[in-house]
Amino acid sequence: MKKLFKLFTLSLVISSLYLVAPIANAGVAVITHPGVKEIGLSKNKLAQIYLGKIKNYSNGKTIQPVDLPKGNPAQKKFYKSVVQKSDAAVKRYWSKLKFTGKGKPPKELGSAREVIQWVANTEGAIGYIDGKYLNKSVKVVLILP
Repeated sequence: MKKLFKLFTLSLVISSLYLVAPIANAGVAVITHPGVKEIGLSKNKLAQIYLGKIKNYSNGKTIQPVDLPKGNPAQKKFYKSVVQKSDAAVKRYWSKLKFTGKGKPPKELGSAREVIQWVANTEGAIGYIDGKYLNKSVKVVLILP
């Protein structure tokens, strides 16, 4: 009986590793506050959010985007894949909008840990992180491989 229990426990541990591995190697995860009701955002809609063109979710709640610092690998991958602009092009874009008073860039935080904490505690928040840092305090709406 003990041997059967050990075998069962070992099989549970091994199978759970197979379930966690895809998330850990998920690439860039786009995350929201758990209270956000949007399900699966498209790359196009994310680009519009991160370029300040969409400011509210479909239910009217204000979107509060957050960025990782320039040069962060997840930041580069996010902007290349979603916004399809280089760091320099994004900087020029936001400089022009700030100068004309038509917008301000997403809030920038220093690390994935800070992004997760801010998104988990800020209603309407959206951000992105390297998938290996995911936890249950946030809601995943898109994975960028």
